[in-house]
Amino acid sequence: MTPRAIALLFLVAWAGIAVGQPVASDGASVRGESPQTRKRLAEAQKNMQDGKWDDVLDPLQQLLDDAGDDLIGVDGTAFTAARITVHKLLAKLPPEPLKKYRDRVEEPARQLLETGKRTRDEHPLHLLLDRYAISRPAEDAHRLLAEFAFERGDFALAKRHWEMLLPGKPTDFVYPSPKVDLAIPRAKIVLATIFQRDLPAARTQLAEFRAKHTLLDRSSALKRLVVDTDDPAQVEVWRERFLREGRAVAKLQHEHIVAVYDLIEYRSDLWLAMELVDGFGLDELTKAGALPIDVACMVALGVARALEVAHRAGIVHRDVK
Repeated sequence: MTPRAIALLFLVAWAGIAVGQPVASDGASVRGESPQTRKRLAEAQKNMQDGKWDDVLDPLQQLLDDAGDDLIGVDGTAFTAARITVHKLLAKLPPEPLKKYRDRVEEPARQLLETGKRTRDEHPLHLLLDRYAISRPAEDAHRLLAEFAFERGDFALAKRHWEMLLPGKPTDFVYPSPKVDLAIPRAKIVLATIFQRDLPAARTQLAEFRAKHTLLDRSSALKRLVVDTDDPAQVEVWRERFLREGRAVAKLQHEHIVAVYDLIEYRSDLWLAMELVDGFGLDELTKAGALPIDVACMVALGVARALEVAHRAGIVHRDVK
């Protein structure tokens, strides 16, 4: 047989293998739809409809443990992993069955969370979300994975994890009854969008944030450290001064002192999350001339009282405004 014929036979054989055995992007074999898994899911759904919760919780968890990767058909047009369907079903549990389910899986889910938190290893956290996505520790897993993604600059992934805790977001399912104040993940999504340098989207998200969280009566402003020098020693001096300022002011509480909510460090950037105060600066108020004496005294008195609080705390302010 000629070398050309051998090569042709090899190509034909390789093509047959490729067609008969699809391969996923990560190299794992893709299985076809599992009739047995489909049957088990149908039984669980029937029991849910009948309110037989004791016959639902363990079978669904067993599906996650031993058949989560099985594929099942969706609307006769696509396939999805069985775990996605199971998570959606568990997320729809009424309060009492949901509490019972969470109590059952609390220990193994908590162990995976603590391992991931202690070692900063994402694998246990992903395993937790695969097997116990509706458990109580899953909420903390999403928050940790979001923080890890944010730290390495994967802002899109960080936003997806925070969105899992928010109703009305385009995710596979919504995590039921999160403990976190929803203003926190929404605010962090805005921050991640700013870091993506998509300012129009960030403005839209900020407007939505204010509309949703008017009851908090607390708006925020972001102050970023900007240093006009390339001298490493000078940059470090400014960074230390900025950090000291944020930590010191965060301890002060006074009506004439802007509140500091958080100090954010990302790579070489430092940010302060602060109270947003609507109003005008003195430069704007004095454009038309000197202030009336009673207004000037009121302003000076407010500044003096704020400085008194700062001085009692051992803080000397370098930039009064």
